[in-house]
Amino acid sequence: MKNLTCLNLNRWAKAIIKPLLFTILFVTSGDSLFAQTALKENLLKGENLQYDLYYKNGIMIRGGKITLNSHLTNFEGKQAFECKMIAATNRFVDNFYKVRDTLISYLDTTNLQTLRFWKSANEGKKYSSIEGGTFSYRNGEIDVYAYKKRPGKELEEVNLTVKGECTDMVSVTYLIRGLDMNTVKKNKDIPLMLFSGKKKHDMKLRYKGTERIKANNDKKYNCLKFVLYVYDKEAFKDEESMVFWMTDDANRIPIQLDTKVKVGTLRGIYKGSR
Repeated sequence: MKNLTCLNLNRWAKAIIKPLLFTILFVTSGDSLFAQTALKENLLKGENLQYDLYYKNGIMIRGGKITLNSHLTNFEGKQAFECKMIAATNRFVDNFYKVRDTLISYLDTTNLQTLRFWKSANEGKKYSSIEGGTFSYRNGEIDVYAYKKRPGKELEEVNLTVKGECTDMVSVTYLIRGLDMNTVKKNKDIPLMLFSGKKKHDMKLRYKGTERIKANNDKKYNCLKFVLYVYDKEAFKDEESMVFWMTDDANRIPIQLDTKVKVGTLRGIYKGSR
């Protein structure tokens, strides 16, 4: 049985902050990897995770903040999880590249499938856009509608029919958090395929084992390490494009996220929950 997961890549890659927040549609193959964990219980209670944002190019500087929060909400007459990511650069980095971005995903409360995503990117004169998509599930297939609108540009739209699971950059974090580690083998690739408009990029997700990571709450955590490889030399410094460290427990809290770009590395470090 094949699983198809769809991602839509935006134009973050050429800027300092962009690759942290691109919206993705990607393809996987093999049996379902998702397992019900404490994640669902945490989403029912609500989460508010706080991160410091850093930029590293020779030296590392603190560049802003990221929040990742979730709560139960009403979505088209039924309950759903609303998961929101907000990124903002601080005043110092604003002088070089100002970012005020918001991403929202709605997930089914039963199986955590993505129902809809929405993103507002506001990066001053450099770049801004509104984009999103909806996912309709029927008879083992998913009808996907995705769109993107930039000021002064025509609306870009795409309609796809796929099989399996669909996600975006916010809910892909929850997909990794919900992986059944009994089905994931160290250094064995999960093949992915990324679509950027009409372009297609090969990707893969790889579990690299465990590491101990210090967070910005002065605590150290045993973490599971996952690497996302994106073969797009125009966007990223190398193929090992994004690295996730998540707590090695049922909660699977993201502790650190690195994104390698042509001009350095972006790093989000967990500092606590509210």
